[in-house]
Amino acid sequence: MTEKELSQALRRGLGCAIIELRESEKKTAYRDVLLRCCLRDISYDWQTEGSKGLYLYEAILASGEQAYIERAIIERFLSRCTDGLFRQLAAILFNSADRGSEIAKNALYIKYNYFAAKKGRLIKRPPVDEGLQWDEVAFYLLHIEGFSRFEQYAEDVGKICLTGVRS
Repeated sequence: MTEKELSQALRRGLGCAIIELRESEKKTAYRDVLLRCCLRDISYDWQTEGSKGLYLYEAILASGEQAYIERAIIERFLSRCTDGLFRQLAAILFNSADRGSEIAKNALYIKYNYFAAKKGRLIKRPPVDEGLQWDEVAFYLLHIEGFSRFEQYAEDVGKICLTGVRS
């Protein structure tokens, strides 16, 4: 499979891309193609099909380049992203954290704390809605840690509501 064919297969979410990454002898040659797909929102319509985060996470595992790709994903995740790209990156990091990656889990915490520190002054201008992004991170941390994380989120949001800050 050529790099162009792999890129197209990844963007379409096809299983042949995962098989190629898993069975190929030239995995390092494909890592930049995979990284480009991870760092761009490749869903056609994330509102109807969701993100391709889990699919891309499986592709990363198949490639054997998890450490290399995860660092780049975290760097992009910690910057400001459009909602679609944010959901994709967050889903990749969640799956990685859920399977034991401490640096992925730490990135989710950093982003959560970034939103909490803004004390309600979250950007809400298309295509970026930091309130929804904060909810997404809180949901993933809730899944990883359980109810104690939800209590922290409720407390953080409650403080904002009590101060009456509007974004």
